[in-house]
Parts: sequence; C-alpha cells; structure tokens
Amino acid sequence: STGVPFLPGMSVNVTGATLFCDWEDDQNEFGGVVDGLLKPRGMTRNDLKHPIIYRSFAGPFTSHIESIQTDVAKNDIILVCVDSLVGSSSTDINDAESARTFYQAVATLGISSLGITHLPKGGDGKSPIGSVMWRERSRNLFLVEKDQSDGAPSSLIALSHVKGNRTGGLMKPFGFDARFVTNEQGKATSIEYSPGDLSVSAILSHRLPPIDLIMPLLRIRQSNIPDLAKEIPELSIKDIQTALDSAVRQGKVTKSKTGLYSVDSYIDTSNSFSYPP
Repeated sequence: STGVPFLPGMSVNVTGATLFCDWEDDQNEFGGVVDGLLKPRGMTRNDLKHPIIYRSFAGPFTSHIESIQTDVAKNDIILVCVDSLVGSSSTDINDAESARTFYQAVATLGISSLGITHLPKGGDGKSPIGSVMWRERSRNLFLVEKDQSDGAPSSLIALSHVKGNRTGGLMKPFGFDARFVTNEQGKATSIEYSPGDLSVSAILSHRLPPIDLIMPLLRIRQSNIPDLAKEIPELSIKDIQTALDSAVRQGKVTKSKTGLYSVDSYIDTSNSFSYPP
C-alpha cells in the first residue's frame, strides 16, 4: 500500500490496496502497528498510495466470503491477509476439511493471499499447526522466529523460507534487527527493521546454511577444517567439508596447499526478494 519496502533486502514491484482480515486483535491494535511501522519512515497513513482496509471477524472465514468478495471488488484489493488461520477455521484445525474449505474460498477472490498461523509444540518449524493439508495446499511457507532478551527494545528476527513452489528452490534465511519504541502502556509507537546477523544467535543460527556460519570466521582469519569444527560445534566435519568444497568451486573461498581456507572479501547478493516472487 505504500510502495516502499519495510524489510531490508526486499523490493516492492506491485502496489495496490490491501485487506486485513483479523480474528486475533482489534482495529486499535492493528492501527497502532501500522502507525509504528510508518513512523521511522517519516510517514503517516495519509502517505499511503493505496488503502489498507481492516475488518474484524468472528466465526469461519468461509461464512464471511461474500462480504470479503465485496470489499475486494469495491476497493480493488490485490492482497488479502488473514490473521489467523486457526481463528478463521471452519472446523477443527486438525481436520483436512478445514484447509480444503479455506483454500477453496480464498481461490474465489482471484488475488494474492497471506495467512498467518501458529506452530505445533515440538514441531520442526517446517509445518503449521493442524492438518498436513495446510502445508500441502500452500504455495510458499515462511517461518518467523525471534531472539530477544527480556525487556530489550530490540530483537533479532529470522525469516526462513521452508516451502516454495515456482520460486526456483528455497531462499536463504533473512536476518533482521527489529528495534521499537514503546509508550507507557507498553504499546509499540515506532518499529524499524535493519539487516541482522543470524550467525551471532545461538537460537537462530541453525537456520543458516553451514557456509554462512563459516564465512564470518574466514573473514577474520584463515583456518582449517578441524579448527572450524571446534569453533562451530553445531556443524559436523562432513558438513564443513561439503560447504567449503562448494565455496571453493564457486570462487568464494580459497584453499591453500596446506589445507588452510581463506577469503579476501565476499558480499552475498543471492538472496534478493521481490513481491510477487
């Protein structure tokens, strides 16, 4: 709706009106988040190129499809967001029918859709809560995780692409530093994202491919595989060897005759992302 990317490394190629369908909060909560995101950019809702339409619902998504279709047609909506899939489900979230009816209803809108949902306890982070059909019927799945100290005005966010259709494979994880300012009531009044380094987080670094854990060390000094294995205990020697062999073939890393690996400088530009993919 703004035409401006709010997340580093991403671009907006298509602009248009958005419909946010909410089963979790209320309009004041949603409006506060919108204002908080706009503030660091020096923008207000008056600067929106296209409207953001907010609707609060109760009951199944399918029961409101006619009013949603009306909003889409009336406001030239190009993206509908649903928060959340659990709250909007027509039956038990574990029932395959709940996923089938939701995706069937969304398809009638003829526009892009974004569904926000929860994760099952003890899951691998690659599938949403409920029936396997929620994953199977989706085109792309992104996992959002954070590392934040209690009371800290910032957090490190990992955005991982865990399923992709028509994207040429999975994208590498994105890392963002989220910084926010809160008022006396604890509500965020300013929210800003900048590039974040996932390799510094014990919680999120496992989302990175092995080479992304190795490269920061090689930028500091040359090293061999046994020493790298000591510094990155979460990686096996085989993982390190495989990652380095690939990096050497691609010209990202140099290997000496004595088995030392080094890198002069390397900027990864392979993880660009634009909407729509």
